Parts: sequence; C-alpha cells; structure tokens
Amino acid sequence: MNRGGTNMSNINKIMNKINDVLKSFSGISLSIMLIITFSQVVMRYVFSKPFAWAEEVTLALLIWFGYLAISMVVQEDGHMAIEFLYNLLGQKARLIFDLIKHLLMIGFSILMTKYGIEMTKNAYGKLLPASQWSRSILYIPITIAGVLITLFSLLHLISLFIKSEE
Repeated sequence: MNRGGTNMSNINKIMNKINDVLKSFSGISLSIMLIITFSQVVMRYVFSKPFAWAEEVTLALLIWFGYLAISMVVQEDGHMAIEFLYNLLGQKARLIFDLIKHLLMIGFSILMTKYGIEMTKNAYGKLLPASQWSRSILYIPITIAGVLITLFSLLHLISLFIKSEE
C-alpha cells in the first residue's frame, strides 16, 4: 500500500512539472499575444501599415493557450462545479459523483484526442494565407490537450480509488 502511495506521489510530481511547463508556456504566449496585438494597433493606427500576419499568429497562440489552459484546470481539478449541492452529499455519494465525473472526462478527452488527430491530418498541407504556417498548427493543441486531460483524469480516478481504500 505504501509503495503504491509512493508511486502515485512520483507520478503526481511529474504531472505537476508538466503543469508548470504549461503555466510557463501560457504566460509566455499571453505576453507574445499582448506584444503582437499592441504592435498591430500601433502599426495600423499610427503608421497605417498593419502586419498582415498578426491576427493569424495571435489566433494560433490564443487557441494553444485556451486548450492548454483547459488541461491545466483539469490537472488542478478546478473546473466549474455546483459545490453547494455537492457538499450536501455524503462521502459515498461524493465518491460516486467524482467517479462519474472523471470517467466522463476520460471519455470526452479520448474523443477530443481522436478528432484532434483527424482535424490535424485534414489540415496538413493547407497554409494560413498571411503567415504561410500550416493550418494544422491550429488543431494540434486539441490533440495535446486531449492526451493531457486523459492522463490527468486517469490520475484523479486512481487517486479516488487509493483514497477510498484508506
């Protein structure tokens, strides 16, 4: 039992490191979006020479930021919930609801991964008009987030079983 707890602790450390990388990426991408958007406004309204690529790059960063932020929230088990009703439930009912929640998240994230891969493949070879980046760059984060959400939800599910045995 203790060995399982130690293994789970090591896995949680790895997942926390992944989450730290995601947070760093999110901070950097937000900063880059801010700089690009500010520069775009200045170039458009002050110099009347806007960057043709600015909106596409900002959109791509926003998509990456959004999907990776979703996976961070899942890792922290911080998604929206009606906690008032949840807190009224007994411990066994909470366990059942948590089990259902994580199973649904796993199912959804597997579908997200599957269709993210399909959309990425379909967009491969097509270019964004202004930046000339591959259109697939807009769909890759769906797959990455799907995989991360699956992993994080599985860990939450495992920890539910470990807690229920204690």
